[in-house]
Amino acid sequence: MSLIIFYKSTNLTMQETIYFMVLVSVGSLGLFLAWKRTGNYDVDFFIKIIGWIMLGFSIYGIIDLTQWITK
Repeated sequence: MSLIIFYKSTNLTMQETIYFMVLVSVGSLGLFLAWKRTGNYDVDFFIKIIGWIMLGFSIYGIIDLTQWITK
């Protein structure tokens, strides 16, 4: 919900909008992987690391996008 409010409150171009949508998609996939459990502890550990890395990159990208817009 807060991402929709952020999107509506900014004046994004098409390139920035696509970048924002990709970052939200990558972040959603990363969050899904970070929460997913398979029962195999080794696989869970590896998948969680990948999920947290993806989520971190997407959060960093969204923060960078907001700084890019405000400057």
